[in-house]
Amino acid sequence: MTRLRYVLVSVTTTLLALAAGIALGAGPLQGEIGAALSTDTPATEAGSTDAADADPALDQVLGYVDAIADQLAPQLLSETLDGRRVLLLTTSDVDADVVDDLTARIEQAGGDVTTRLTLQDELLDPAARNLVDSLSAQLLPKYPALDVSPSSPVYDRAGALLARTLVGQQGASPAIDEAARSVLSSFSTAGLVTGRFPRQRADLAVLMTGAEPVEESAATARAQIITALARELDRGSNGAVVAAATGAAAEPDVLLAVRSDPASADVVSSVGAVERTAGRVAVALALAEQLRGDSGHYGVDAPDGVLPPTA
Repeated sequence: MTRLRYVLVSVTTTLLALAAGIALGAGPLQGEIGAALSTDTPATEAGSTDAADADPALDQVLGYVDAIADQLAPQLLSETLDGRRVLLLTTSDVDADVVDDLTARIEQAGGDVTTRLTLQDELLDPAARNLVDSLSAQLLPKYPALDVSPSSPVYDRAGALLARTLVGQQGASPAIDEAARSVLSSFSTAGLVTGRFPRQRADLAVLMTGAEPVEESAATARAQIITALARELDRGSNGAVVAAATGAAAEPDVLLAVRSDPASADVVSSVGAVERTAGRVAVALALAEQLRGDSGHYGVDAPDGVLPPTA
């Protein structure tokens, strides 16, 4: 219980410090909290078991921290995404309640979710590469000004197409034009992306993965695909955040892929433990950080600490 009390005190201190207006980045307190959360606990971002199932006492601690995060979220997030449009892309294993709450956190920050689309397994399965390759080659001429070569890697092309269709940089028209409707319809017909077509393109993007285990033989390739898609979404918008749930065999691969990719690590943000309230608050703060032109990697044992700094 000593360790659990330390976890509680440390994370609660972080949230209260943020609420008081103290900007916390990767400083000493963040490091202590990361160590507390990753030492002598049943599961971390690199684990494959659910901490709540492994230790009911820890679940009580985490539930209390979630309650604190929920109470402080309006103050932490107020107007940080004022008027900004956000795209939510999820893998098929993300729990609907998690997506609903993240939507609520973005709205607490003053943002507006343009749509919630699901990236189906067919898009993320390396065995379906030929389908994605063929479709991307077929659709690329619809965007003659798109800065991507027909000889670019398959998922770079697919990501660039989705980015041009769903997001835009500051100053770009948010309108969904005929070419965008055609591209999204083709991805949908092919079973690669499903969901409601947006009325406008977004300023920012979140790509969120769930907790369903992925076969080891496909996990690394899937993580690289997600990284390529996120990188192109970031390049075509004002910023992108990859968010992942704790307890999935695939999750550390996804976070590690983003954080270790030279073309992504310094521009795409990442957040772990999004199944917890504090993790979803962190995603909204990471989007705000992207708007300021910065990026970072947050969560348990993450390079930049537990939570993004406030402005």
